[in-house]
Amino acid sequence: MALVICRCEQITDDEIKAAISESGARTHRDLRLMTRAGMGACQGRCCEGLVRKMLVQELKVDPATIKPPRSRVPLRPVPTTAVGDPNETLPYPGVVLPSGKGQSVIV
Repeated sequence: MALVICRCEQITDDEIKAAISESGARTHRDLRLMTRAGMGACQGRCCEGLVRKMLVQELKVDPATIKPPRSRVPLRPVPTTAVGDPNETLPYPGVVLPSGKGQSVIV
């Protein structure tokens, strides 16, 4: 039974091993392009360590030679008003709510 490495994209260890041995993947970027590992909702935050470990084991290299994947910022800023109702009140204090002007307020 194959072990799921990337839960978001359901990528197994067999798929990653095949991408390394048969397709020539050598970096996190290569594996993302070939298998989609690290491209799910978590953007690799959950599977990055396992993918790195597999690269090290399969390529038989020093872990320091494997560069971490690039982090990318959102394409554009999102105002807090886009996330919730500015008039919503919650029954407990200390919650950050969006104000009507695109800024957060603490209640």
